[in-house]
Amino acid sequence: MVVFDKDGVLERIGGGKGYIDMSTVDPETSTKISAAITTKGASFLEAPVSGSKQPAETGQLVILAAGDKALYDEVMPAFDVLGKKSFFLGQIGNGAKMKL
Repeated sequence: MVVFDKDGVLERIGGGKGYIDMSTVDPETSTKISAAITTKGASFLEAPVSGSKQPAETGQLVILAAGDKALYDEVMPAFDVLGKKSFFLGQIGNGAKMKL
C-alpha cells in the first residue's frame, strides 16, 4: 500500500503536509490510514469519488470527502476542477460509508 510500504507516504510525511486519499476503501482502512498520517503531524482527508472514466475525463465526478476540514477547504479549487460537486461529510469513515 502506498502509505505503509517501504518508501511509502509515512516515511516522508510530517507536520504542515496533507494527504488526500481518493481511492475507494472501507471505513476501517480509511480510519487506519488517517491515524497513521495524523500521528506523523500531517492532515488527512478521505475523498473517494463517484463516477467512472467518462465523468473523470469531463470533470463530472462527485467527491465524498471527510476528515480534516481545513485541508478540504484548501483543496476545494482542485476538487472544483475534478468534480461537478463535492460534499464534506464530517469525520473519517463517512466518505467511505457514503461511497460504499
